[in-house]
Amino acid sequence: MGSARDAGLASANVRLLTDMVACPGGDFCALTSTRSIPIANAIAERFDALDGLNDIGDVDLHISGCISSCGHHHSGHIGILGVDKDGDERYQVTLGGSGEPASHQTRCGATMASKGIRKNGACRLRSRLHAAAHQEKL
Repeated sequence: MGSARDAGLASANVRLLTDMVACPGGDFCALTSTRSIPIANAIAERFDALDGLNDIGDVDLHISGCISSCGHHHSGHIGILGVDKDGDERYQVTLGGSGEPASHQTRCGATMASKGIRKNGACRLRSRLHAAAHQEKL
């Protein structure tokens, strides 16, 4: 019998960007207005090289499909909140959350469409994370 790693079911990504928390979103939850799983998958695919992830360091990413906050987007270094805007799936990105009592979040611009966050959001996150890795911890 092989190991989980041999079967492709293990990754050494603890506390790295791809070790994210995401609620099931609209694919499995009737309460939400947006999907979380495609966003999580797109980010994981963009950041699939462990060398680059290790260079970035510890990052806590949380994704919630709606304001119910099952993914605890407000408590991640990076939080992504799904919102419905006139029937369109949109996502709000915040930086600076944590489980600490004195956390301060900063919203990063306007909401982005699902296609935009999957295509461009990961690139924006990469540049912000790269800058943060060379200046100060998130």
